[in-house]
Order: sequence, then C-alpha cells, then structure tokens
Amino acid sequence: MSRRRRWTAARRLAIAAIVLLVAGFLLTVDNPTVHDGDGPESSSTCAAPYDTVVHDAVNYPDVGPPPAHADAIAAQCREAGRTRYAQGIALMGLGGLFGAAAALARLGARLRARRPRVSA
Repeated sequence: MSRRRRWTAARRLAIAAIVLLVAGFLLTVDNPTVHDGDGPESSSTCAAPYDTVVHDAVNYPDVGPPPAHADAIAAQCREAGRTRYAQGIALMGLGGLFGAAAALARLGARLRARRPRVSA
C-alpha cells in the first residue's frame, strides 16, 4: 500500500479534532433563535452565545416595538446562549484532546519507525 493513501490513526484523530473544533466554534458564534409562540413570525433571534456569556448581552428584542413578553424572550435567549456556549466549549475541548491524541499517535509511529530491528 502506498504511503500517501494510508489512513493512520493519527490522521483520523487529526481530522476528527478539526471537525470537533470547527463545530464547537460554530456553536459559540451562531445566533440561536427562540420561539415565543406559534408560527415563524413569533420567533426571535438572540445575540451570539459568546456575547451572552462573555459580554453579558441583554438579548431584548430590538426590532420594532418591544413585545409584551420581552422579559421572557430575553430569559429564553440567555438560557439558549449559555447552553449553546457550554456545548461549543465542550466540543472544542474534546477537539483539543483528539488533537493531542493525534500528536501522540504520530510521535509513537515515528519512534517505532526509528527503532532498530532485531533479526533472529
């Protein structure tokens, strides 16, 4: 088998690490939408999860006149932002662990390749 086409454990772990890091990052910056009733016109887009957690964003709907239940919408947005931020951070941490495992697997492969062979 050619060396170029071998899918080693280190390569698979590195790809999984990249996917997890990107997915975690997207979870922390993608604006969640909360539904406060029936139909598509009754949904509100919240601030990005990192804004909610790091910058303590207010999350009140600011398009048009404030709805009667703006406090409930803001509370839902804060909860959705905190949950999504925690999920994103967890995925990025898992991606970091996979990246470290990929580095260790690659190091182990290099050390095995450099080990002198004993002939019988």
